[in-house]
Amino acid sequence: MPRKIMPLAVLLFILGLLPTSILSNNSRTDYEGRLIVYIIEPTSRWDNSDSDPFDFAVIDFGYDEDLYISESFSETFDWDGTAAGFDDITSDNIMVIAALFNAEGHPAYAYPPSSNPFTAHYVDAAAAATPGNPGSNETTGEFTHNVFVEEAAATW
Repeated sequence: MPRKIMPLAVLLFILGLLPTSILSNNSRTDYEGRLIVYIIEPTSRWDNSDSDPFDFAVIDFGYDEDLYISESFSETFDWDGTAAGFDDITSDNIMVIAALFNAEGHPAYAYPPSSNPFTAHYVDAAAAATPGNPGSNETTGEFTHNVFVEEAAATW
């Protein structure tokens, strides 16, 4: 039976997010970006126009900060559902998604090819976790990185 949870403890660990194209002579290049941690309800409390619950609705932001990584970054924080106005959150319907956005902006359009311009920041890494199920992200290609996110729920 799912239990109400409060608070939610989240551990973030990012190791070695470095563009491979600029690695040379075993030297590291530092990384600059923005880390956003989304608090998600996999089955939303809100319904769509067909009266079905939305999937994976964002209910809050647990972390939203610019960051600079020279070798690694680690952060632990608590998110309290009751303080955020969600005192009915249960352990079987909560998730965190951590996304690391590159600081470099790219021109984009909400209505291509040229209407409603905005600056897009690409996601270099992302990971999701639920209570008791840590998540990680590894990739190949232009970046070498590993993102790890773990979520734990207190039931007192």
